[in-house]
Amino acid sequence: MLGFMFRWAQGESFDFFGLFAVPALMAPNPDWKHTLGGLHENVAWALIILSGLHACVALVHHWWLKDSVLLRMLPENR
Repeated sequence: MLGFMFRWAQGESFDFFGLFAVPALMAPNPDWKHTLGGLHENVAWALIILSGLHACVALVHHWWLKDSVLLRMLPENR
């Protein structure tokens, strides 16, 4: 949602996966553009870091703790 709002704050419409165009819902606003752009970047980095940490902890469970947490996530062999 932040990406959509950031584009709208720039006064730009965007193409929704080639299905249809979503027009700009607000007039260009440099203050909102700056605020939403920074917020979008910070949230994106937080998600990247949390995803990486989550993957590392899964590997710690598998290699260091040697429990079956990671293996239980895999589908059963049939």
